[in-house]
Formats: sequence, structure tokens, C-alpha cells
Amino acid sequence: MSFFAELKRRNVFRMAALYLVAGWVLLQVADVLAGVLGLPDWTLRLVAFLLLLGFPLALIFSWVYELTPEGLKRDHEVDRTQSITAQTGRKLNVVIVGLLAAAVTLLALDRFVDKPANAPVTQQDAAAIPGELAATVAATDAAGIAAKSIAVLPFVNMSADPDNAYFSDGLSEELLNFLAKVDGLKVAARTSSFQFRGGDADIAEIGARLKVATVLEGSVRKAGDDVRITAQLIEVDSGYHLWSETYDRNLDNIFAVQEEIARAIVDALKLPLLGKDAAPLKVTATTNVEAYDLYLLGRHHAREPSAESLQTAVDYYERAIAVDPGYALAHSGLADAYMFLSDYGDMPIDEASRLAEEAARRAMELDPGAAEPYASMGLILDYRQRAEAAMAYYDRALAINPNYVNALGWKANALADFGRFRDALVLAEQAYDLDPLSNFAKSGVINSAAAAGQFDRAETLIREMIAEYPDDPLGYEEYGNWHFALGQLDAAVPYFIAAHRRRPGDTFMAWRLVQCFVRMGDDEAAEAWYEEARRRGPQANYTHMARLEIYRFADDPEAHLAYALKGVEVAPRNGGLRLNTGDARYRLGDLAGAESDLRLALELAGYDPAQPKLVANQFFAAAFLAAVLAEQDIREESDALLAQIDGLNELLWRQSEIVSTPYRNDAWVSAIRGDGDRMLAS
Repeated sequence: MSFFAELKRRNVFRMAALYLVAGWVLLQVADVLAGVLGLPDWTLRLVAFLLLLGFPLALIFSWVYELTPEGLKRDHEVDRTQSITAQTGRKLNVVIVGLLAAAVTLLALDRFVDKPANAPVTQQDAAAIPGELAATVAATDAAGIAAKSIAVLPFVNMSADPDNAYFSDGLSEELLNFLAKVDGLKVAARTSSFQFRGGDADIAEIGARLKVATVLEGSVRKAGDDVRITAQLIEVDSGYHLWSETYDRNLDNIFAVQEEIARAIVDALKLPLLGKDAAPLKVTATTNVEAYDLYLLGRHHAREPSAESLQTAVDYYERAIAVDPGYALAHSGLADAYMFLSDYGDMPIDEASRLAEEAARRAMELDPGAAEPYASMGLILDYRQRAEAAMAYYDRALAINPNYVNALGWKANALADFGRFRDALVLAEQAYDLDPLSNFAKSGVINSAAAAGQFDRAETLIREMIAEYPDDPLGYEEYGNWHFALGQLDAAVPYFIAAHRRRPGDTFMAWRLVQCFVRMGDDEAAEAWYEEARRRGPQANYTHMARLEIYRFADDPEAHLAYALKGVEVAPRNGGLRLNTGDARYRLGDLAGAESDLRLALELAGYDPAQPKLVANQFFAAAFLAAVLAEQDIREESDALLAQIDGLNELLWRQSEIVSTPYRNDAWVSAIRGDGDRMLAS
């Protein structure tokens, strides 16, 4: 018998195949256990070495020994007529096939099963994101930290006057904004990096929590018109200083110093500045020191979501513009402050929107290369329920600065208005990755996850937020929203109250409480919370919305219409008010008047009859209008609107896992069509 045939008879080839397949499966199991048990990195290499060492031993063992009914025997001791190597070979075949099936299953799971939501984004993940959501993802190491990434910590104020802290903060933020525009560089957002102000966290901890490879820190000493700035760039893994410098300058040269520092960092990280065809980056949009100082003060106060702080921010921005009318970022900051005053202050929404648009458009004229004005304009259009128009401005802002967290978060909200909840979650995750310690960024993930039906994940994030920041109203607000979305109104109430108490001057929580109590049938409590909203802001947007909510649920269409018409006198093109007047007229039997108001409400929400396709925030106006048209026997147009709602529902069912919205929409459509059975089922 040939040597090859003898190897085959003694099952040496089968043993080799069995050993290789079993070894591969064992390595996969060892890899998983090493991660779970926190074993050192060399564990897997040791297992692989031992398996390699055992391979020739297994082959020798297979050659020398044979498995018999009496146990293992040396091959030469077994009578060939009594040998069962053929049967053993068939058993080995079964084992090999089983292990191969396990190996294929492991490969399939690794390749095709969705990664956890908190897994680092890879190049392959990014390529799978559709359309405009695809973003350039920096190369990452095994821990998911981009190799070219940085956090700019707040520069320490070493001046004699502690009130100069706004100046050192502003310098840090200007550097951060500059670096955020550099191609291939991931920059941790201000909200997260500034949480390490005055703390005792070391560089390794900061890098781990912010998911960055380098950290910039420094100090500022300001005395009169003279300033000393020190800065150092530190590598997180090694703790080594990649670069450091001290600058003694006059304030007139502060802008040149900022650019020097930023360019030195870019050189140290060996990064190109926005590609070979890009225009030179500007660190700041003014050369007027006084205007810059006033702008920093405005931005400092705008970060506090209260009526008093936002009004102070408006004053500083206006003073900055008076000193330098061409300062684009001051105009953009003013636009944002106006919009948030309609939320947190007493400025009527239409007045805020008008003033904000003037400021944002002026900013775009002054500096078409700045991201902030486009994002500001997008926010204004979003408030007007013009989500599609807003998206174009958000896209422009992100094309200029892909790291602009505000634009990412606001665009996620706009995508949700379209009913694209999962796409919104992708962007919200991207913003949170850039700003991992920001509750506002975390809030964006919570809202997007809940909208996509991921209620358990949303609740986990909310609990984390409240446990870590028990004095922050945002966690309580989100838990109230979470309970409200699940129809647990009585459970939502205490969380809304907790948020209301922690956010003086805000009327939003009072409106949410009115929404709860009118649905629970507690009219007295609803009136009490409306009065609380009126006490805080008689002209605030949410105060008026609370009053309209009470009239709508009280089934008092005359009072409802009268109150809404007072608003229309001031803001004739407010889509929300037109929806309310249309609703009230419908219930009063004025079908022609309702039709006119609802058509206008749908138009103001961005609907184009020439290109009919509904998005989520147009549902109520479209459904009301379809009902009004059906009652007037204008069936063709009514049916066309209902068909568009069907299309919207198909999108919502695909985008959200367990939320009730598409079922509610389908119930409305079925009722208008007269399909009682389907209505009840939905």
C-alpha cells in the first residue's frame, strides 16, 4: 500500500481537517470570551500558538493510534481484518461537517448581523448609509477612536479678573471652530470638551470619554491690551507633548495668534487644510477687537436657556453688530437667540421668526463661507414647518463644516418631520459621537430612538441622564415625553412638573402639562397650568398653544375659533393657527371656510400640489382637508390626499418598529373612507 493510501486509511487527512476547523471555531470562541472577561491582548495569541503547536502532534497521534471498540491501540497491534478505521472516518466526516456548519454560522453572524447601536462607525458602515446621510468617516483604531481626532479643552483664565473667563473660553471655542473645518479631523464638540473645566481628570480619561486621540489645552493671561497665551497639544495614548508654544501679543494681534495656533496643530497632526483647491480658512470673521469681545459675551449668555440670559445675549450681539456691521457670526448668533426667545422667553413666534430671518440672511450675505448662518436659516424654516426647505440649508451648513453639531441635530429633527426616523437616528448618533457629554446631543438620540420605536433604548439613556445630572431639567422633560408617547399620561405629569421647576421662565413644560390634563379630562388642572404659562410669558408661543389645546378639547369651537383668529390678525401666515381655525370652522359646520384655512395650513407646512407627496408634519392638515372635501362630495381630490397619506404610512411603518402613529393615521383615513372595520382594527 502506498504512503498516501496509508495516510488516508489511518484518517490522517480527516484529522487534519477536523483539527483546522475545530481550531478556527475555538479561536472565535476565545476572542469573544477574551472581550467579555477582560483578558489581556496576548491571550488570543497564546491560544493560536498552542493550537499551532498541537497540529503536528495531532497528525502523529492519528498515524500511530487507532480507535477500536476496546479503546485506543497502536496501529500495528490491530488486526487489519478487525480494523474499524472506515467507520471512524465516517464519524469524523459527520463531526467535520458539524463544525463547518458552526464556522459558517459564525462567519455569517459576523458579516450580516446588525452591529450594536453603540458600536464604532466603520468605513463599511458609512458606505451603507443612504444618500445625503453618507459621511466621510475617519480611519479608526481597534477602540473606535479616530486616529486624527482632537478635543479642545477650555483654556484656563490666568488673569487677575475672573470675569475674563469668557475671553479664554471664546479663544478656545474659536480654535475649536477652526479645527472643525479641517478635512479628516474629528473634533469633539464644545459642550462635551468644556465639561472638563477645572476638573482633575487626566488626559487619558478625557481622551477615553471624548473618544479622541489628542487633546489641546492651554491658558490665557490678559492684562489691559496685552495677552499671554500658552498652548500644548498632547497625545492621549502616550501623554507626550506633540507641540507647545507661548505667545506674548497685543490684543490687536489676537486673531493672528489664533490662526498661528490652529495652523501649528494642523501641521503637528500632518493634516491638509481642506484640500488643495480650498480657500484659506479664517479663524474669526472680524478684525475688530471690541466687536469680537461683545460677540463672545453674547455667545456666553446664549448658552443659558432662560429668557433673561437670551435677552442679554441679544443685547450683546446687537452691540457687536453696531461696532462692526459686517460681523457675520454676530448676525447669525442674533438669529438663533431670537428663535430661542420664542421658546424660553416671551417673544411671539412670528416676531422672533421675522427678526431672526433678517439677521440670518444678512449673515449669509456677509460671509457665504460660514456654516452658522445656513444652519440658523434652516432652524427658522423648521419652526415654520418648512422641513424640506430647511434641509437644503442644513446640508449647506454641513458641507462647510461636517462637525457642526447644531446642524446635525437640527437636520435630524427635520428628517423626523419627514417620517424618516431611522435616518434621523443616524444623524443624531453622529452628533452624539462628536458631543458625547452633551445632554442636548443625548436628547437627540433619545427622541430619534423613541420615534423609531426603540423605547427601551430611549428609556435607558434617559435614566442615565437623570442619574448623572439630577438638576438638569432635560432628563425629566425627556422622561415625560417618553411616558406621553406611550400614552402613560399620569406617569408623564410628575416628570413635566420636575422639569418645569428646574427651568424658570420656560413655558414649554406648562403647555405639555396642559396637553396631559385635557386628555385626562381634568379641566381644572389644565386651566391652572395655562395660568402658570401665562404668568411666565403671556405672549409666549407655548402659552397660546396651551389655550388653543384647552378650547379644542373642551369642544367649544366658537371660543376656539375666536382665540385662533386673534392670533391670525397678528400672524396671518402661521400654519399652526390656520390648522386651528380650519378645525374650529369644520366643527361649526363652515365647510367652505374650513377648506380655505386647511389648504393654506397645508401650503404653509411646505406642501406643493404640483408635486404631491406628503411628509409626516403635514398629516393633520391633509387629513382634515380630505375629510372636509369628502363631506362636500369633492371625492377625486379627497381620494388623492388619502392615497398620499397611505404612502406616508408605508414609510412610517418601515421607519418605526412599534410606534402607534401609522395606525392612528390609518384609522383616520379608514374613517374618512367609511371603512369602520379597518378603522377599529387600526
